Amino acid sequence: MDEYFIRTEHLYCNYKDENGREAPALIDINLNIKKGEYIAVIGRNGSGKSTLAKLLNMILVPASGKIYIDGRDITSGDLTDSDILDIRRKVGMVFQNPDNQLVATIVEEDIAFGPENLGVPTPEIRRRVDFALETVGMRGYEKHEPHRLSGGQKQRIAIAGVLAMEPECIILDEATSMLDPRGRAEVISTIERLNRERGITVIMITHYMNEAVRADRVIVLSDGRLIRDCTPRQLFSDPDFLRRQGLDVPQSVELIDELRRQGIAISGVPVTQDECAEAIMKCLKNKRKKAENGKDQA
Repeated sequence: MDEYFIRTEHLYCNYKDENGREAPALIDINLNIKKGEYIAVIGRNGSGKSTLAKLLNMILVPASGKIYIDGRDITSGDLTDSDILDIRRKVGMVFQNPDNQLVATIVEEDIAFGPENLGVPTPEIRRRVDFALETVGMRGYEKHEPHRLSGGQKQRIAIAGVLAMEPECIILDEATSMLDPRGRAEVISTIERLNRERGITVIMITHYMNEAVRADRVIVLSDGRLIRDCTPRQLFSDPDFLRRQGLDVPQSVELIDELRRQGIAISGVPVTQDECAEAIMKCLKNKRKKAENGKDQA
């Protein structure tokens, strides 16, 4: 059995530019993702993030290279319709605009849409709908109309619709970019819980660095190439690299970097807000202790 749930080998993909000529969207992508990992994918607009997501979900076909999902070569060319359906069930996709993913006029009917198309028996569909709503914190909204929900609630319903298919991996393609801060927090909390409690592999494509900080690994794409694959701590310990790539620096990392530029000694590599606050408090305590020791010696 393959050690990795998702694996790509020398993956290339092209697109047609404004003149109708083929141009590279992805160039020689080699990527390994284990089952249960939480991966963030970042990069400037046009770096190839969404192209990669659509290749993994079989929405696009690569120009060359291999993609393996759960040990199966999905680029072999001999897959049946049943094989493709099975792969798309294993790798669910949540898009940027939830309105484009909601298909029914009632919440529970929307969540049931995928399992119904798979031919799942009615009692099992009911169980899956209830489970999905409970998991995303939307029980009690079964009879609501999706278009009357907030942005964050709509996106959670979209996630519930994917969950009802019982995927092993969920790809979120800029799924929080159209939401307000509260809606983003709702969605991120839901996804982290699914990853932590259900062991679902998560691939989060995002341009919010504060979301990327929370992942196990961060993949950085630039002009179609994979230029960095590391932990958030390794990546965000080099804010100048992010700036050179035209990417934002997390606010906590920006603050620590600025304090160091001002000559304030902050120890360690804090990247989250909590770590940042703890590092600053530790620095203040050390300065206070030194000041008190100086007074005693005087």
